[in-house]
Amino acid sequence: MASLVSFPTNNELSHQVSSYMRRRFYFLACPGSMPTAPPIPLDLPVDLSIGMHQMAATLVTAYHNRNTGVDLVRLSESLAAMEPGTNVEREKVFVMKISPAFSGLVDKPTIILGEGGTVALWYLPGALAQPMQVGS
Repeated sequence: MASLVSFPTNNELSHQVSSYMRRRFYFLACPGSMPTAPPIPLDLPVDLSIGMHQMAATLVTAYHNRNTGVDLVRLSESLAAMEPGTNVEREKVFVMKISPAFSGLVDKPTIILGEGGTVALWYLPGALAQPMQVGS
Protein backbone atom coordinates (compact mmCIF):
# COMPACT_ATOMS: atom_id res chain seq x y z
CA MET A 1 0.00 0.00 0.00
CA ALA A 2 1.36 3.43 -0.95
CA SER A 3 2.02 5.82 1.89
CA LEU A 4 0.23 9.14 1.91
CA VAL A 5 2.27 12.31 1.72
CA SER A 6 1.19 15.02 4.13
CA PHE A 7 1.74 18.65 3.27
CA PRO A 8 1.83 21.43 5.86
CA THR A 9 -1.26 23.60 6.39
CA ASN A 10 -1.41 26.98 4.62
CA ASN A 11 -0.15 28.85 7.69
CA GLU A 12 2.67 26.37 8.31
CA LEU A 13 3.53 26.36 4.62
CA SER A 14 3.68 30.17 4.44
CA HIS A 15 5.97 30.29 7.46
CA GLN A 16 8.20 27.48 6.15
CA VAL A 17 8.51 29.02 2.66
CA SER A 18 9.15 32.57 3.87
CA SER A 19 11.68 31.42 6.45
CA TYR A 20 13.58 29.31 3.92
CA MET A 21 13.53 32.04 1.24
CA ARG A 22 14.79 34.66 3.71
CA ARG A 23 17.73 32.44 4.69
CA ARG A 24 18.39 31.43 1.06
CA PHE A 25 18.39 35.08 -0.06
CA TYR A 26 20.78 36.05 2.74
CA PHE A 27 23.07 33.11 1.92
CA LEU A 28 23.22 34.07 -1.80
CA ALA A 29 23.24 37.87 -1.41
CA CYS A 30 25.92 38.00 1.29
CA PRO A 31 28.53 35.34 0.49
CA GLY A 32 30.34 34.11 3.59
CA SER A 33 27.57 35.26 5.90
CA MET A 34 26.44 31.71 6.57
CA PRO A 35 28.74 28.65 6.76
CA THR A 36 26.41 26.50 4.64
CA ALA A 37 23.31 26.90 2.54
CA PRO A 38 20.05 26.48 4.45
CA PRO A 39 18.68 22.95 4.15
CA ILE A 40 15.99 22.56 1.50
CA PRO A 41 12.63 21.68 3.06
CA LEU A 42 12.02 18.20 1.66
CA ASP A 43 8.35 18.04 2.58
CA LEU A 44 7.35 20.67 0.00
CA PRO A 45 6.07 19.93 -3.51
CA VAL A 46 8.84 19.92 -6.13
CA ASP A 47 7.32 22.74 -8.20
CA LEU A 48 7.16 24.95 -5.09
CA SER A 49 10.79 24.17 -4.27
CA ILE A 50 11.86 25.07 -7.81
CA GLY A 51 9.81 28.27 -7.65
CA MET A 52 11.39 29.28 -4.33
CA HIS A 53 14.89 28.89 -5.75
CA GLN A 54 14.03 30.81 -8.91
CA MET A 55 12.47 33.66 -6.90
CA ALA A 56 15.42 33.84 -4.49
CA ALA A 57 17.94 33.91 -7.36
CA THR A 58 16.01 36.69 -9.13
CA LEU A 59 15.77 38.76 -5.94
CA VAL A 60 19.52 38.40 -5.36
CA THR A 61 20.23 39.56 -8.93
CA ALA A 62 17.97 42.58 -8.41
CA TYR A 63 19.57 43.31 -5.04
CA HIS A 64 23.03 43.41 -6.59
CA ASN A 65 21.74 45.51 -9.49
CA ARG A 66 20.17 48.29 -7.43
CA ASN A 67 20.14 51.96 -8.31
CA THR A 68 19.86 54.60 -5.63
CA GLY A 69 19.09 58.27 -5.34
CA VAL A 70 15.98 58.46 -7.49
CA ASP A 71 14.06 61.64 -6.77
CA LEU A 72 10.59 60.14 -6.31
CA VAL A 73 8.75 63.48 -6.38
CA ARG A 74 10.43 64.49 -9.63
CA LEU A 75 9.77 61.01 -11.01
CA SER A 76 6.05 61.15 -10.26
CA GLU A 77 5.75 64.68 -11.68
CA SER A 78 7.54 63.67 -14.88
CA LEU A 79 5.48 60.61 -15.69
CA ALA A 80 2.46 60.95 -17.93
CA ALA A 81 -0.58 58.82 -17.13
CA MET A 82 -0.84 55.76 -19.38
CA GLU A 83 1.87 56.96 -21.75
CA PRO A 84 1.88 54.72 -24.84
CA GLY A 85 4.85 53.52 -26.88
CA THR A 86 8.60 53.72 -26.45
CA ASN A 87 10.83 56.65 -27.29
CA VAL A 88 14.41 55.63 -26.56
CA GLU A 89 15.87 59.15 -26.76
CA ARG A 90 13.18 60.65 -24.54
CA GLU A 91 13.65 57.83 -22.02
CA LYS A 92 17.43 58.42 -21.87
CA VAL A 93 16.90 62.12 -21.11
CA PHE A 94 14.20 61.25 -18.58
CA VAL A 95 16.38 58.71 -16.76
CA MET A 96 19.35 61.10 -16.58
CA LYS A 97 17.10 63.85 -15.20
CA ILE A 98 15.67 61.58 -12.49
CA SER A 99 18.90 59.85 -11.45
CA PRO A 100 22.27 60.78 -12.96
CA ALA A 101 23.79 57.66 -11.37
CA PHE A 102 21.34 55.46 -13.24
CA SER A 103 22.04 54.73 -16.86
CA GLY A 104 20.79 52.32 -19.45
CA LEU A 105 17.70 50.33 -20.08
CA VAL A 106 16.18 48.30 -17.26
CA ASP A 107 16.24 44.87 -18.87
CA LYS A 108 17.38 42.62 -16.02
CA PRO A 109 16.21 42.19 -12.42
CA THR A 110 16.66 45.58 -10.76
CA ILE A 111 15.66 47.52 -7.67
CA ILE A 112 15.37 51.29 -7.96
CA LEU A 113 15.59 53.01 -4.59
CA GLY A 114 14.44 56.50 -3.69
CA GLU A 115 15.53 58.76 -0.89
CA GLY A 116 16.16 56.97 2.38
CA GLY A 117 16.43 53.61 0.66
CA THR A 118 12.70 53.29 -0.08
CA VAL A 119 11.89 50.94 -2.94
CA ALA A 120 10.47 52.93 -5.85
CA LEU A 121 10.45 50.07 -8.35
CA TRP A 122 11.17 46.35 -8.46
CA TYR A 123 11.71 44.91 -11.92
CA LEU A 124 11.77 41.13 -11.50
CA PRO A 125 11.35 39.35 -14.84
CA GLY A 126 11.28 35.59 -14.48
CA ALA A 127 10.90 35.73 -10.71
CA LEU A 128 7.86 33.47 -10.72
CA ALA A 129 8.46 30.00 -12.12
CA GLN A 130 6.01 29.10 -14.87
CA PRO A 131 4.16 26.45 -12.80
CA MET A 132 3.54 29.05 -10.07
CA GLN A 133 1.81 31.53 -12.40
CA VAL A 134 -1.95 31.29 -12.44
CA GLY A 135 -3.47 30.89 -15.88
CA SER A 136 -0.25 29.87 -17.60
